[in-house]
Amino acid sequence: GGFIWDWVDEAMLLKDKQGRSYWAQGEDYGPNQRKDMSEVGDGLIQADRTPDPEHYEVQTVYSPVVFEGDPASGRLRVVNRYDFADLSGFDFDWSVARDGTQLAGGTLAGVNAAAQSSADVALVLPKLARDPRYEYVLTLRAKARAGAIRGVPAGLVLGFSQFVLQAPSAAAVTA
Repeated sequence: GGFIWDWVDEAMLLKDKQGRSYWAQGEDYGPNQRKDMSEVGDGLIQADRTPDPEHYEVQTVYSPVVFEGDPASGRLRVVNRYDFADLSGFDFDWSVARDGTQLAGGTLAGVNAAAQSSADVALVLPKLARDPRYEYVLTLRAKARAGAIRGVPAGLVLGFSQFVLQAPSAAAVTA
């Protein structure tokens, strides 16, 4: 468990007999002399550098910043996982999406927390008409400020949390 063995899938682009391209791995290159059936397509990033879903899971687990609480009640907290730094090196924003399409968004001003602590976050969401057929998700993000974190470009998302504001209702079943 928990150990990341491969960051990127170890695959190369080959062509099949019909000339179609595919990402080849393991025995696609020929007989496996060791007979170990080792997989090489198990990284967090695909060979074409597209992130797999587990990349985002690891990003969340390793994140120095997370949010917790209940946005429906307006009660949110930012949690600083850093041991020695506050959150002044971040800009914060939010967005509300319906089935992945952003409907509203904005910045969060005055968000900060000392190392190893948390702080309340003021967030008033706009009133949006909600269709019960769709999922509505609030995303809160922490992005690096220019020059604040050595080696990290401005705007890079280093932390995010998502809250389901409304799950889609089940479709009616007719007999």
